[in-house]
Amino acid sequence: MDVAAQIPKCGVLLRHDLDIGLDLAFEMAKLEKAEGIRSTYFVMVSNPLYNVRSKGNIDIIRWLADNDFNVGLHFDPSIYETRDADGLIDYACEEARILSGIAGRNVNALSFHMPSKYGMIQKLGSFQVAYDERYFNDAIYMSDSQMSFRHKKPYEFIHKASERLIQILLHPFFYSISAKDAQLPDLNTAAMLSKLDLVREALATLNLLRGGEFESLAARLTQQTGNVL
Repeated sequence: MDVAAQIPKCGVLLRHDLDIGLDLAFEMAKLEKAEGIRSTYFVMVSNPLYNVRSKGNIDIIRWLADNDFNVGLHFDPSIYETRDADGLIDYACEEARILSGIAGRNVNALSFHMPSKYGMIQKLGSFQVAYDERYFNDAIYMSDSQMSFRHKKPYEFIHKASERLIQILLHPFFYSISAKDAQLPDLNTAAMLSKLDLVREALATLNLLRGGEFESLAARLTQQTGNVL
């Protein structure tokens, strides 16, 4: 299969790395489904905060796959002794095999956990790596890592999608008001709400680019600020 031939010349690659758990991702995916938006959810197989093989998480992963979302591997190289790409391939393949068995379909997309700390690997075997230079550089990539868009404005940034392919990474946990109870001192409700406004604008623009309507989702987001997103 020619992966390069499948990459569009313009549009949005919307991605979610699941560092904390899957419940909040499930809520976000339901909102995306309602608006006809399909994204990729990168799930960790080796994570001390959630068990990918629990009944609830298996149900969520299978729901994502059955509803045309792409399930990818959020790979943490820090748990292995090697850091070079060649040494990590076998470990990544084993984790992808486990996740494929849960999802019921082949998992070939991969994002690295904390790449700025453990190294920015752009290619790993036959995996479609989120940091591939074809869709990863400062001009075409925006992330909310550490709850910061790094001075980029989502509403303006997403307009690039009409002329070129861009990639956006959003962590579902950051848009949950319930995060204030998660005992993570670097996260706070006020910051989450400010990010929620930015995401609302960005998704509105994305939907307009797709020729759809956004008013219903915007209204629901406004009404549901007491719930996870």
